[in-house]
Amino acid sequence: MADAGFHVFAGCYSADNFKNYADNPKITPVRIDITDQAAIAEAVAAVRAGLREQASVGLVGLINVAAQAYVGPAEFLPPKYFGGQLKVNVVGPYSVTQAFYPLIREYACSGSAKRRGRVFFFGTGGGIMSPSPPLLSAYRASKWGNEALAQTYRFENQLRGYPIDVSMVNPGYVKHTLLMENGLETLDKIKDDMTPEAAKGMYDEYGPLLEQFKKFCAENPNVSTPEHVAACVVEAFNTPPMAVWLSYKVGIDSNCTPIAGLLPTGLREWLVKSQVFGELAGGPKVAPKPPILRTRSRKEQ
Repeated sequence: MADAGFHVFAGCYSADNFKNYADNPKITPVRIDITDQAAIAEAVAAVRAGLREQASVGLVGLINVAAQAYVGPAEFLPPKYFGGQLKVNVVGPYSVTQAFYPLIREYACSGSAKRRGRVFFFGTGGGIMSPSPPLLSAYRASKWGNEALAQTYRFENQLRGYPIDVSMVNPGYVKHTLLMENGLETLDKIKDDMTPEAAKGMYDEYGPLLEQFKKFCAENPNVSTPEHVAACVVEAFNTPPMAVWLSYKVGIDSNCTPIAGLLPTGLREWLVKSQVFGELAGGPKVAPKPPILRTRSRKEQ
């Protein structure tokens, strides 16, 4: 965005990241924790002060790019982590957008604005039309939550006549961001928060699937790069008002998965399983035995 001529206020979770932008006069780092309302309010104040200092026309847009990923089978993923995923990936962007919206609207509705305001939420894959793969229940739920936020904001802006466009950016699998890699690494942390029986059960039941998922993430050739995603955001930011899309997809996989979502259920599920899990797609060779429920006899009662 800075190379495209914008002055960027870059939200940083840690002040240690400020040094990454020290040599670029078009980027102003701002400390923010998107899960902390006080930190968000401080960030808004810092941006407002920065705009005054630069005698800027105003805040023209917001890009909600912060996210994290938890990986694990829905049967065993503790609610603590499912809720934590939603807190960062849904409540965080919701809170940040709500806090910065007055600044964007102040610019967009000023009468002297040279462009419409823009807000972007980040999804994943092809959006809500895509199948939801195994082991990503929390991550997919959070990203589909952003789809709802984007659509709601679009309708509300249209009904109120606000000159602000809201869109999704839906990248496919992006390497070198460490999003999935970090998500897989947190499995050990998640395991520590589970009972020994549950942790053993998770690896007994899903161990081979987890290993295959790691392998797929490492070897998947249909990937995009952060540079591809950045180029898409710049293009979307500069799209004329009449051509603004709800969703901007990045990568071959992102563009193809919505098509898979239109297939008959059985075919769609077979396609996802076979692509990601290969030989494991057919399930276990021997059906798992159900748990034995022992009841007391009349004599024991």
